[in-house]
Amino acid sequence: MRKWVEYSRASLIWDILSAFLLISVMIINLAVRFRLRAFMLSAVVIMSMTLVSCGGGGGGSSTSGDPSTGPTIIDDKNPPAATLILSGTAATGAAIFPGHVSLKDSTGNDIDREADTDAEGHYEIDVTGLTPPFFLKIEFTDPVTKLPAELFSATNDPSGNANINELTHTAVLVAIAQAGGGVADPQVVFDNCADYADVMESHLDMAIESIMAFLAPVLEEFQAGDVNPLTDAFETNGLALDAVIHNGEIEISETGQLMFSLNDIPLGFANMEDLDDMMDDPDFGGLVCNRIEVIEVTDALIVVPAAVSGVGQIGPFCATLNLNVSSDGTGSLSYDFEEMYFAATAINPPSINNGVVTIRGSGTINGEATPHEFKASVKDGVTDKIGFEIDEIPSPVAAAGPIAITDGVGYTLSNGNVSGIGQTCLRATLNLDVSLTGGGSLRYDYEDNTIFEAVTIGAPTRQSSSGGTTVTIVGFGKLNGEAGHSFKATVKDGGMTAQWLHVAVNNGSDDAMGFEIDGVAAPVPSNGPLPLIGGSFTISE
Repeated sequence: MRKWVEYSRASLIWDILSAFLLISVMIINLAVRFRLRAFMLSAVVIMSMTLVSCGGGGGGSSTSGDPSTGPTIIDDKNPPAATLILSGTAATGAAIFPGHVSLKDSTGNDIDREADTDAEGHYEIDVTGLTPPFFLKIEFTDPVTKLPAELFSATNDPSGNANINELTHTAVLVAIAQAGGGVADPQVVFDNCADYADVMESHLDMAIESIMAFLAPVLEEFQAGDVNPLTDAFETNGLALDAVIHNGEIEISETGQLMFSLNDIPLGFANMEDLDDMMDDPDFGGLVCNRIEVIEVTDALIVVPAAVSGVGQIGPFCATLNLNVSSDGTGSLSYDFEEMYFAATAINPPSINNGVVTIRGSGTINGEATPHEFKASVKDGVTDKIGFEIDEIPSPVAAAGPIAITDGVGYTLSNGNVSGIGQTCLRATLNLDVSLTGGGSLRYDYEDNTIFEAVTIGAPTRQSSSGGTTVTIVGFGKLNGEAGHSFKATVKDGGMTAQWLHVAVNNGSDDAMGFEIDGVAAPVPSNGPLPLIGGSFTISE
């Protein structure tokens, strides 16, 4: 409509200008014919004033263009609309990277807007010309299970901050439940976003507020009580809101009941459609809700200071590469690392450079259907070596090249063919001396390939059980000399007397340890501390 108005205005101005020119020419002809010099001068003045008034000077708009097509109007009082950018952070506790974010608007626009996250989990998408509310989906690989994963989010803000995490994912479903839509499939919501636009516009903010009310004691414990998980910018540093996302877990049952656990300890539940009642009724509960209490949060964390020291070692973690690959890429290749078994289904012809054979292709992990890319490196030397990558991630450690094998028959290279069996076994060592208030020293060494040195160490937290006393330490440090990485060290002293339900229990369990770097368990995904094969830890108050 606006373009039509601008075109009509331009045409009108051009018609008026043409009429003035025509009249002026006629006046000049009459003046020449009858020798009316004064009249002729007046015509020239009229033509000049007409050109000035129609063609330039002043503000508002200017004209240019071909007389055959009419002038082009440039309206400097109504410039084009500014570019609108929607941004946010995607996290599961650690930043989601790499991750692919897709966006749809309230009209169900078929032209998706997309972006990839950076190392901090941050994304930006141009939403110029789109109509909120916006629906967001991020696709990524779960760092623990190594399986494809998705999280969803939504926002009514046309150009603000829209995070994507477990809480925003839940908020989308809570909004639909509160609007009477029952338990929804988030993928169906994303695929049919036009059908849910009104629901998001009217219920999304309430859903976020009710989730925050439900989790209030947890948010307060982690100093994130006033942080909106959707709209507020936050860092993936293991603190505040990021700590809640990392340590907490939300599950939704088939009947629409929302359940929250902290450090794997169930704390409370509520029906999604009734969750907003918590903000109005402090005593809201009964069959539809079990409120999360402060004491439950405290018990789940058991924030009791402790000093911990000692040296512990776990392993060996053995990786075995078994292959028989010919120069044309046929043959077999398998890789076995603890509980992960990789079998090649497609193998490219090997390449040789400086005595190292590189083989690429694709295959499956533990028999799953999803294909994964692999890169195997084999060196036939005085000491044979092996290296292996899955989807560009070195396994089992981020080494600069092949690692010396400690067992197996070794490898043989002949005319571009490579065959043999090799095994490399690695150990992880944690050396620490941390005080009651934090600080001290902490170093994690995974066979000289992954060296983590703590720079900032938080105060330890302690949890006692019949199995021993476990201390958790979080902070930041350097990974192979590179700063800016978070860590979480878990140490279990199983040889001391522990207090469990105020009763002294003497247990003889072995010491154990676990370690995470940027939210990813190292050296292998595990559900808790692993028993030591050497060294011990001492925990004291």
